[in-house]
Amino acid sequence: MSLTRVLLAEDHPTMADRLAELLSQEFEVVGVVGDGVALVHAARTLDPDVVVADISMPRLNGLKAVEQLRKEQSRAKFVLLSVDPEEALAMQAFAGGASGFVVKTFAGTDLAQAITAALHGKTYISAAVVPSSLQYPIKRNHSET
Repeated sequence: MSLTRVLLAEDHPTMADRLAELLSQEFEVVGVVGDGVALVHAARTLDPDVVVADISMPRLNGLKAVEQLRKEQSRAKFVLLSVDPEEALAMQAFAGGASGFVVKTFAGTDLAQAITAALHGKTYISAAVVPSSLQYPIKRNHSET
């Protein structure tokens, strides 16, 4: 049985190295790129099963790169990474065609699960994602009676 082919897009070299090492334990990492334009080109050339991409990258962010590849009818599944655990960002990723949203600080526990879920037609979101309703404290009026 062949390993799932994963293309990684991460613009921070140290993080890219860590993620590639993590991914290579269970998957075949077919390429590592550092920006969204390179991601689109590499995805066309390498035909990965899954693309794991940082949302915030130079030249073309991960969201726009995924949208472009979806329009081109790429067969790949998409898992997006972010340092930001906001629910609104996760929902934006899913609306753009991602199957998974992983908060980078939880990549060690969440990334393989997100890839597996995507391959099975399911969605995955890191438990660390903060629901919008909890992001801003509710202001209460305290009045003495």
